[in-house]
Amino acid sequence: MLKKDSFIFIFTCLITFLLWGCKDVYLDMNNVNCKLDKDSYAKNENITLTYYGYFEDSNDIGDLRIDFTVYKLINGENDFENLTEVDFENPENISSFSEGLYYVTIKENEEMSSFKDSIVFSINESGEYELFVAIGGSTYNHPYGGTQTFSFPITITE
Repeated sequence: MLKKDSFIFIFTCLITFLLWGCKDVYLDMNNVNCKLDKDSYAKNENITLTYYGYFEDSNDIGDLRIDFTVYKLINGENDFENLTEVDFENPENISSFSEGLYYVTIKENEEMSSFKDSIVFSINESGEYELFVAIGGSTYNHPYGGTQTFSFPITITE
């Protein structure tokens, strides 16, 4: 018969072995980030959103996309009913779900190596705005994906 101490040791080793072999089904997005070059702009001035990052398992194959939209603030609150349309410096790189909802494919069925790029746009009406950004992706090893979200206040002056 096994003694109690031996049983606890074997049980602990077995559980450790089983948990060690488990992979996380969610993509780790902790090393993904984005930033604006500043927070106040003149009407029609270029606004540069830079996005960058890397993944611990850069050999993993998958997809990565950045979604973004700009909301005008009315009395300090987002006007979710009326998304702000923006003008892009390179519109051929930008896709849209509908007016005001934009996305860029960063990686499509590619190795999840490091990345760095930017989106340049402008707003043609003065006011207070909020830029909402979501960077999301999934890979073969992390099928449930992962998302990192960001929010930036933007002031547009005359």
